[in-house]
Amino acid sequence: MKIDIFTLDFSLGGGIERVVSNMAWMFSDHPEYDIRIVSAFKSSDEVKFPIPNSVQLIYLSNNKYDLTSVWKKILSNVKLAGSIYGYSSDALIISTTTNITQWLSLLGKTKEQKVVAAEHGYYWAFGSFSRFIRKYTYRKVDAVVTLTNSEIKNYESFTRRVVCIPNSLSFYSDEENNYKSKRVIAAGRAVKEKGFGQLLDVYISLGRKHPDWTFDLLSGEGYLLDKLKEQVKVAPQNVHLLPASKNLKKEFLNSEIYVCSSYTESFSMVILEASACGLCIVTYDCPPGPREIVTDGDDGIVVPLNDKVALEESLDTVINDKNLRMTLGRKARQNIRMYLPSNIYKMWDKLMKDVIEEV
Repeated sequence: MKIDIFTLDFSLGGGIERVVSNMAWMFSDHPEYDIRIVSAFKSSDEVKFPIPNSVQLIYLSNNKYDLTSVWKKILSNVKLAGSIYGYSSDALIISTTTNITQWLSLLGKTKEQKVVAAEHGYYWAFGSFSRFIRKYTYRKVDAVVTLTNSEIKNYESFTRRVVCIPNSLSFYSDEENNYKSKRVIAAGRAVKEKGFGQLLDVYISLGRKHPDWTFDLLSGEGYLLDKLKEQVKVAPQNVHLLPASKNLKKEFLNSEIYVCSSYTESFSMVILEASACGLCIVTYDCPPGPREIVTDGDDGIVVPLNDKVALEESLDTVINDKNLRMTLGRKARQNIRMYLPSNIYKMWDKLMKDVIEEV
């Protein structure tokens, strides 16, 4: 079966690109699938996440998807529409972003073409106009895949098939965390949704209180990066803003606590990976993803959204209690096995075959 995984810009180093890479590896283990990654834009010659040799990577243009102004955003979407209008394939398409799915439905989908919309964003994070357009265009897709069960109800009324298939783990560490690093870590792009400005406030306070601990934020790109650099200038020496790492597994095994300060997080890959390395997870109860990965008091701590005081208090609690953070981290490592690629593949395999067989 031929499958084209359609994404916005695979040369970026964000969460969706990591998911696309993971999907390519997951399907490549099964010879009945012939996989291509189709990227509408290309902002860099460097590929941040590896793909199997058997998977072809196609860029439809050498343009950058630019969101720095309203005009540039409009222009980028015109270019996206043009790329999709000129695109044809006999493969089943998995679309990984909402705007690609919408343009495919409006311009590129024939009656015979099968399209699966793999949603990676929070439905209610979009404005009313965008939600209205989605309700119209998504009637034409063959299936919608959500990352969480709570998102299913948002699509049931206007799509023919909607299922929940979580992201799969990109790795499961064979090494045990030794819980000796005294390091708190967070990672992600420097964008508003990640809440890193608020997190650095918490880091600075805890850094002064716990000088024997290290508080690291790994953020290599994003429109708020310069602002975070200014903020960290007044931080104690044990608080660091570091570039994004190409080896998160190594970073996690050299940490004890992972903190998620996001205001919205559809389904956090870094929470999965940090859990696979046995880290104690402390996360905001941001909709819709973390609450379906982390169970408060069982395999992590879930803090009320945007409650900076509670976030600092929870981090302070696990910093002061080694047995607690070890217990939570080890339970997270055990529970997260449900997201191993072998388990997630079965869900995708069933959906792909159901879609292809549907008349």
